[in-house]
Amino acid sequence: MYIHVDPGRQRSEVREAGDLKSFAIVVAGSATDDQVASALAPLARLESPEHAWVSVGLLRAACGRDTDADWSLAFAAMIDYAASKGWLNDTGTELRAHLERRGGAEVTAHNPGRAPAADTPQEHRLAIEFGIFDHIDVSDATPAVEVYEDRIALIKKAEEGGFYAFHLAEHHGHTLSIAPSAAVFLSAVARETTRLKLIPTVVCLPLHDPVRLFEELTMLDVLSHGRLELGVGKGITPFEHLMFGHPADEAAARSKEILTMLLRAWETGIISSEGSAFYDFLEMKLPFEPVQRPYPPLWTAGNVETAGRNGHNFVFPVAISPEIRGRYDALRTESRAVPGHQNPHVTQPRIGQSQGIVIARTNEEAEAIARRTWKGYSELLMRAHGIIPPHRQAGVPEMDNPVAEMQLRRDPIEAGLIIAGTAERVRDYYVETATRGLANYFMLMFPYGDMSKDEVSYTLDAFMDEVIPAVREVEAVALPA
Repeated sequence: MYIHVDPGRQRSEVREAGDLKSFAIVVAGSATDDQVASALAPLARLESPEHAWVSVGLLRAACGRDTDADWSLAFAAMIDYAASKGWLNDTGTELRAHLERRGGAEVTAHNPGRAPAADTPQEHRLAIEFGIFDHIDVSDATPAVEVYEDRIALIKKAEEGGFYAFHLAEHHGHTLSIAPSAAVFLSAVARETTRLKLIPTVVCLPLHDPVRLFEELTMLDVLSHGRLELGVGKGITPFEHLMFGHPADEAAARSKEILTMLLRAWETGIISSEGSAFYDFLEMKLPFEPVQRPYPPLWTAGNVETAGRNGHNFVFPVAISPEIRGRYDALRTESRAVPGHQNPHVTQPRIGQSQGIVIARTNEEAEAIARRTWKGYSELLMRAHGIIPPHRQAGVPEMDNPVAEMQLRRDPIEAGLIIAGTAERVRDYYVETATRGLANYFMLMFPYGDMSKDEVSYTLDAFMDEVIPAVREVEAVALPA
């Protein structure tokens, strides 16, 4: 639902009253603040060039749906949600709304218009962006040099097609990843791209020497001209910790220590083990300056508690639910009041969902590809558990997380792990998801498993041609359902 304001005709009207998943005020054409205020009255009063207070009673009356009991309940839920976010006045009679000024063209009821550019002031969320998440896994004997060259070509194409970032996972000692050093691979990508953000997702902190990690990441920041962002975590694979000489049960404590060292070093230029229980080394001063200050934006994958408490950008392995988004928002709000909180320079975090993607000429073909590729890929994920490395495993080990194992063994499409279909079906899914307003970042887990080059190319082309433009048309300010 939105209020369409026509300053030239000095009138405003409620449009799409049945869609209570979003709310905004859309001003068509150029106009002075006085003209906008006059056109809005008496439905709303202008507070500033970017916001207005809308009368809840007059808005409800203007919708003309009071006799519809289901609509009335949904309207009340929308107002309750607004109240929980602090968007109602003290008496509950006015709703604070964002104004979007849309140039000269008439804004149609079916399509309120293109989302504002990323630098447009917005109250509730950033414009939606897209990323690719990749393990660089292999399912056959394709030489590493061919895999690397193909991936870099794919990443360059994705940048040209409007993607925001490339995310690279970290794993060691098995074919789930044949690019175990994110700094090395992303440095190669940095020299072949110009705008794409480069995001290790995640750096498994305990698997690194702190000094070497600081040096490599600051080099990557310089080589990419400040396009590095950092996913950080402890890693999920016990045998990988054993490969690097420490028990897995130390991973969380080691991770916390290294992150503290790393962030302090990025700000001061000196990395030190002072106060560490696990590391003891002579402090080192970096002989050059990184690009970003105080440090690159931080990300957390999977764990909403960690992401929210630290104010990190966040990505979840399935669709973002209202509960997950609400929990993140509450924790992040609390974290901003803590002295010395992380990510102080990130005022509007990315909240993302990561799902596999397959697009084909028919829904049936896409679903068949998705299920075929998932079979081998999910086995690789399950082998990334336990204390025995894959080359010594007699079979697929039991996972230490039975819920995750059950999810991996489910049908990937029914579980929401993969979005598969024609370009039209996939487009509709992402448009609907964007409209809900819970996520402002869509991460495609792609390519994966034994997808052929033709399947990869068709999927990427269709997504860039059909899905991204459609999602760009979704309003950038939305209230979750």
